[in-house]
Amino acid sequence: MAMATHPDPKSVYERLQQLPESLGQDRLRLMLRSQFYLDDPPSEVLEHLAASLHRVWKDAIKHKDKISFHSIIRGIHETTRSLHTRVEEDLIDALESSEQRVCSVAARALGRIGTNKATQALIGLLTNPNADKRTTFHAAMALSIIGTEESYKVLTDMLAGCDKDEEEGRSLVASLALTRMNAKRPTEAVVDMLVNPEIGEQARLHAALGLSSGNADVERIQPLIDIMSNTEEGYAIRMITTLALGEIGGDEVVKALEKKITSSGERLIRATAVGALGRIGTTEKVHLLLELLNSSRETMSVRSSAAEALGMIGADEAVRALQQRLADRAENPEVRESAAEALGMVGAGEAGRALQERLADRAENPEVRESAAVALGNIGAEEA
Repeated sequence: MAMATHPDPKSVYERLQQLPESLGQDRLRLMLRSQFYLDDPPSEVLEHLAASLHRVWKDAIKHKDKISFHSIIRGIHETTRSLHTRVEEDLIDALESSEQRVCSVAARALGRIGTNKATQALIGLLTNPNADKRTTFHAAMALSIIGTEESYKVLTDMLAGCDKDEEEGRSLVASLALTRMNAKRPTEAVVDMLVNPEIGEQARLHAALGLSSGNADVERIQPLIDIMSNTEEGYAIRMITTLALGEIGGDEVVKALEKKITSSGERLIRATAVGALGRIGTTEKVHLLLELLNSSRETMSVRSSAAEALGMIGADEAVRALQQRLADRAENPEVRESAAEALGMVGAGEAGRALQERLADRAENPEVRESAAVALGNIGAEEA
């Protein structure tokens, strides 16, 4: 049986060019999609696309065809940056459209262009009190992609100026965009924000969120440790900073987390520190986590966090302890659920068999069986 052959992408594109222009946006959409398959689209291809876009665009304006507007801009958004810059003015004009979908997709496309002109247009849209929520969201996320200091300041000002009761939607939009930006910014700049009480709790909180998103190249550890330990700070910023410490890791962080874990009170901060220790994955502290897991004097939240941390580390003695906690029907159900989830992190073998036993036992606690089922599903997904 003969093998099917695929035509050369460039030849397909050339054939599409020969389609009658009367097909309008359908012809254009096919051309836009076909150029994805060209490794390096020739300049004449991009020029032809730009010219076609302008023709269909002007026709849509003439006939006030909002559906065509949306289709054309989506095509621009999905194609290459070099094509974006050829239609930048049209995209900026589209931000003033009365059609919500047109504004939103135009904002996303301008975020990919990232020029100063595109940035200023998006800032204007973001600061427009009459802009709808969907368009505001896409403008904020586009600015987070551009990632300039000017974009960052506009978003922090937007967050600081939001009335929590009246502008919850705008506050959430700014928060999401700032968290995304902080995860990509130079970490020392984010640390500067985190330790600066004058910028407000909300901005500091999202600096902490950015650090906890996996950006672990931090030189100044002590300011973060101080925030975790400072009882005068808010609980939310202390917990997120503790999670950030777990992403950063290192001997200094491990010692600080252990000190916090073994201190008295503050169960939520201690439980967060236990989880951070698990993220670091140091096997030297397995004995501490086992003590926490097996201690009847510990709070449920700390014990559950210890179970999950042991699952992240995955040492042999950790697996045995988790199996025991899962099998003990007298144990706190939430601790047993956490033990099941932790065994799902460990993977197949003895951990998988322990989970199968809980799932097969119809007399078992329903929540524990459900956790066992989810954990087994996680094992299957990892092996797939």
